[in-house]
Amino acid sequence: MENRTMTKEESIELAELLAEKYHQLSVKKNEAQKAFKTHEKAQERTNKPDRIYSPLAYFWPYLFDAVMIIVYVVYTCIFEGYFTPRIIALMVISVIVVTGYGLYTSKKWSDEKNKEIFSSRMTDEFRERKSKESFSDKERELASFKESVKEYDDLVPEKMRQKFYMEKVKKMLLSGEAENFTDAIAKLSNR
Repeated sequence: MENRTMTKEESIELAELLAEKYHQLSVKKNEAQKAFKTHEKAQERTNKPDRIYSPLAYFWPYLFDAVMIIVYVVYTCIFEGYFTPRIIALMVISVIVVTGYGLYTSKKWSDEKNKEIFSSRMTDEFRERKSKESFSDKERELASFKESVKEYDDLVPEKMRQKFYMEKVKKMLLSGEAENFTDAIAKLSNR
């Protein structure tokens, strides 16, 4: 910004322009902060370890049933006196069927659960990538916008780089409290 005395009209225009720019800068900072928080949450979900389901977790009830069949047949043979090869064959076949079915369903259930976990992991990783891209975009946007406002840094002290102060400058100019932009800034700084 060139160092010359501005007219009251130019000062008012500059105050309006800067009020809008500082408002936009504030909005862009908030958007970048939200994008960062979203990215942090997505990263947290992705970094959380997954629970992997083993078929053994689902097999225990079937193993218990097979043991109960054996106990029942042995009990029947000992206390009831029905000890025949046919009963032993039925017991062995029952145990094989129950354990085989248990192994099949346990594997199937654990595979389904693990597939859900894998799918969820892929979704979390996708969300993390998207949130990282969004955060990076917002950061670049903010840096670019800060650069566009930087030319006014020599006119406006850091604590006054807000829409609120630029509106005060405009009011001071309109009411005749200040002659130009630099006069209004100087008077506001002394308050």
